[in-house]
Amino acid sequence: MSVSRRVILSVGLLMLLALGVLAYELSIVVRMQRINKDISDVSFVVASRLLDLERDADELDTLYRRYLGLNEGLRKGYDSSLDKGIGSFDLHLKELSKGLHAWEAPEEIAVLNARWIQYRSQIEGLRLVLPEGGLGQVPPELAESATQLIEQTRSARDAVLSNMQMEVSRNQSMGSQAQSISWVAAALFLITGVGIAYFTLRAINSPLRELTRGTRSIASGEFTHRLPVEGPTEFAELARDFNSMTEKLGEL
Repeated sequence: MSVSRRVILSVGLLMLLALGVLAYELSIVVRMQRINKDISDVSFVVASRLLDLERDADELDTLYRRYLGLNEGLRKGYDSSLDKGIGSFDLHLKELSKGLHAWEAPEEIAVLNARWIQYRSQIEGLRLVLPEGGLGQVPPELAESATQLIEQTRSARDAVLSNMQMEVSRNQSMGSQAQSISWVAAALFLITGVGIAYFTLRAINSPLRELTRGTRSIASGEFTHRLPVEGPTEFAELARDFNSMTEKLGEL
């Protein structure tokens, strides 16, 4: 194989390795950008809505406990506030349920939605049958539903924040992995480059030394000296021409 072809193949190999590492690095960067965008665009909004829901649940529980103890005349002044609290929770829950990612605890949100449906149906059903003088205490099943709703909002919030932290950690892990691969690739390029340079120079220097010795032999009158016809194509052709020349000089 000629020296030029060896150099071309060696450089091509290094370029392929470099392109492979570059493609991998770019894929890591794209994935990290996508994760960062998801976290910034969606997850913080989800966490914010869960905080709103937790506040709505607390306010609604306080308002409804007060509502149940009032007589019919005083309850009318609380109807609009109660309807507003229910509407606020409904709105925040619908906003929360839109476009959830798999790592944003959709199971917890689904349980929260079921808790809310149960609690809201109990509120609306009890409003229709309240006695004129109100109730002395909150029914146990309603109090239990309110407690479960509040606890589920907190559980969903904690799950979302935990999963967000996991995604951030995974993002950092990918960055560290990409950095490690970059160092390994740099070492591989260095070793490969040194190896290619060594074998290329060896393929050139060895025939040159033989040619130098042959030239000195001719200069000293030894026309029987012959160069080995081996190695890269260029030097093999040069060796054949040299041998032909020394043979003719010997005949003369």
